[in-house]
Amino acid sequence: GVTTILSEVVLMVMFAYYLRKKMPGVNWLHLLGKPLALTAVIVLIMAGITQFAHPVIGVTIGLLVYAVGLIFLRILGGEERTVLRAILPHPIAARLRI
Repeated sequence: GVTTILSEVVLMVMFAYYLRKKMPGVNWLHLLGKPLALTAVIVLIMAGITQFAHPVIGVTIGLLVYAVGLIFLRILGGEERTVLRAILPHPIAARLRI
């Protein structure tokens, strides 16, 4: 397990190095800030729920809150919204204002 994790870290560092070299103008903190903050909140919510309920309930609620958070924090762009409008039932897409 440790070898797999370390190899992934090495690959991530190499990828980040070459990505920054080829795309120096991208503000990665601004781009990833909201999704990472939302992920941290969801992990806390799921950890809290699983203290009192079955882990499946915690994961299910966490995934639902994450999906709603992506929409309400405007993390999803126009392309993603178009795809969601096409695959979600109209009442749900309208309710989520996609």
